[in-house]
Amino acid sequence: MALQAPAPSSAHDPVLRYAILGLLAIAVVVVLTIARPVAVPVAAGLIAGLVLGPAADWLTRHGLHQAVAAGLITLAGCLGLVALFALLAAPVALGAGELPAITTALRAKFDRVLDLFVQLWVVAGVPVAMPEMAPAVRDAFNPLVNIAVTSTSVAGGLLIFVATVYFYLATHRNMKAGLLRLCFDREIRQVTDAFFDKLERRIARYFTLVTSINLGVGVITALIALVAGLPYPAFWAALAFTLNYLPFIGPFIATVLLLGAGLAAKAGFVEAIWPAAVFFLVHLIEGNLLTPSLIGRRLTMPPFLVFLSFVVLLWLWGPAGAMLSTPLLIVAMISAEMLAIYRRKAVRRSEQRLAASTGRKWRERERVATASVESTDERRSAMDKPSETTMRDNIADLAGAANQQLKAAGVDTDVMASRAGELQKMVRDEIAARPFQALGVAAFLGFLCGLRR
Repeated sequence: MALQAPAPSSAHDPVLRYAILGLLAIAVVVVLTIARPVAVPVAAGLIAGLVLGPAADWLTRHGLHQAVAAGLITLAGCLGLVALFALLAAPVALGAGELPAITTALRAKFDRVLDLFVQLWVVAGVPVAMPEMAPAVRDAFNPLVNIAVTSTSVAGGLLIFVATVYFYLATHRNMKAGLLRLCFDREIRQVTDAFFDKLERRIARYFTLVTSINLGVGVITALIALVAGLPYPAFWAALAFTLNYLPFIGPFIATVLLLGAGLAAKAGFVEAIWPAAVFFLVHLIEGNLLTPSLIGRRLTMPPFLVFLSFVVLLWLWGPAGAMLSTPLLIVAMISAEMLAIYRRKAVRRSEQRLAASTGRKWRERERVATASVESTDERRSAMDKPSETTMRDNIADLAGAANQQLKAAGVDTDVMASRAGELQKMVRDEIAARPFQALGVAAFLGFLCGLRR
C-alpha cells in the first residue's frame, strides 16, 4: 500500500502569505528604484490628475469637450508651476553673487560660538584639540549647494509629468467606465463607481484645503520677512508655501532657513531669531488648531508615518521622492479610509442579507410544518369519515334485522310505532297544559330513582 503525503496544515498558510507579501514588497522596491526616471513623473502626474480631476469634470459638465477641458486645466497648472519656480529661482540666482558675503557673516557668528565652547571646555579641563578641529567644524557650515542633474533628464521628466496629467484628465472617465464594465454584478459596479467618485472628490477637497492653508502661511511668512527686513519677501512666501506640503519636515526646514537668513542679515541676537520664532509659532497654530479643525482628526497624519515615508522615498527617488512622500501618503490614507468604510458597509449588508435569508428559512420551515400538520389532519378526517358511515350503516342493519324478527314473532311494529307517537304527543300536550304538575311529577320520579339506587 502506497504511503500518501500528509495534507498541508492550515497553520502554515499565514507564514506563506506573509512570505509572499515580503517578496512582493522587495520586488516593488526594486522596480521603483530601477524605474525612478519614469516612476517619479508618472506618480506626480497621477496625483496632480486626482487633484485637478473635479475641475476638469466641472468644465466638461458646462459644455466643453473633455480633451479641451483637460488641456485648459493642464495649461493652467503648468503656468502656476512656472510662476512658483520663478518666485523660488529668481532670488536664488540674484543672491548667488552675495553668497561669499553671507558665508563670511555666518562664519564670523559661528566662530564666536565655537570659541565660547572651546573656552568652556578648557575651563572644564577637557583635553581637546579644538584649535585643530575648529576649521573642520567651521567648514561643515559652508552652504555648498550641488545640483547635479542634466537638462535632458529634467526635460524628459517634465514632459512625462505634463503628458500624464493631460491624458489622465482627458481619459479618466473612459478608463473608469471600462473598469466598471468589468464588474458583472450590478451592486459591485455601483459600489466601485461610488468609491472612485468619493475618492477623487475627497483627495481634491483635501488638497484644496491644504493649498489654501499653505497660501495663508506663505502670505504670513512674506509679512514676517518684510517686517524683519529680510530680502526677497516673495521668495520666503513661495518657500513656505512649498515646504508646508511636507508636514513637520517642511516647516522645520523653513524655520532653519529663516534662522540662517536672520543670523546673516542681522547683527543682534533677538533681531536674528525672532522671524524664525514667529514662523515656528505660526506653524504650531496651523498644524495643531487650524488644519485639524478644517480637515478632521482622521486625516491628520501621524508624524512617524510622515517621517518614514519621507525617508523611504528620499532613499528611493531622491529629492523628488521626498516632495512626493506626503501627497502619496495622503492618497494612501484616504484610500485606506474609503476601503474601510465600504468594507464596513459590505459587512453590514451581508449581515442584513444573512438575517433576511435566515428569516425566509424560518418562515419556509413554519410553512412546511403547518402544511404537514394540515395534511395529517385531512388524512385523519378522511379516515374517520368512512368509519362513521360504516357504524351508521351497521346500526341501520341491526335495526332492520330486529324489526324483521319482531314481525316474524307476530308483533306489529308499525302499530307500536304509531302508538308510541300518539303517547309521545299526549305527554307533550299534558306537559304544555300543566307544566308545574309535570315538573313536580318529574322531580318525584327523580327522587324515587335516587332512592332505588
